[in-house]
Amino acid sequence: MIVFFLVSVFWFFYLRRQGYIRAEYLLVYLESHPTLAPVLFILLYGILPVFFLPTLPLNLGAGFLWGPWLGSFLAILGAAMGASLAFLSSRYLVGGYFKEQFKQPIWNRLKEGIDKQGWKAVAFTRIAPIFPFGPLNYFWGITPIPFRRYVWVSAVFMTPPIILFSFLGYSVGDLVLKEESYDFTKHVFLLSGAAGLLVFVRVMIKRFFKKKESELS
Repeated sequence: MIVFFLVSVFWFFYLRRQGYIRAEYLLVYLESHPTLAPVLFILLYGILPVFFLPTLPLNLGAGFLWGPWLGSFLAILGAAMGASLAFLSSRYLVGGYFKEQFKQPIWNRLKEGIDKQGWKAVAFTRIAPIFPFGPLNYFWGITPIPFRRYVWVSAVFMTPPIILFSFLGYSVGDLVLKEESYDFTKHVFLLSGAAGLLVFVRVMIKRFFKKKESELS
């Protein structure tokens, strides 16, 4: 994360010096369309997972454009929308096709996890995204998990990584625009703390699941 942060800072700084990035244009557009811009962002975020397109750039862009907290909130809404649309498409439209696609051992193991742990399996894949976001949403659609439970678990446990990447986007944008060494050091420490917190939460949840599994066995 730190390496990615440093590379992003220098890359955007170079693009800004070359005139490819005009932050004032983005800021003017956001100020001119305070309602439309967030709505378009959420809609775009909701559509990308349906077509298996990556959403990481939008997570970073949310923090860059709206700051870490509002950006995180908008990204969470968009991610929940995208996860829901893909889930419903899989369950009611193209479930038969995806049942044939998810026959690899790793997906079968995940199916066994939801049979034993229920919503906790969804929570683990959200807090520790070892599976690609787009296919994962379609996979949950062919499982028996209820839609409402899937939505709230996904939204809650996607929040920590989304906040982390939103902070990353905000830090990159802030450093590129202000170009202050003090801010650089401050944001490096903030990013390190956020990454450390995410790792801690993942470890604690993993231990909790193992404990519950041993109790059931």
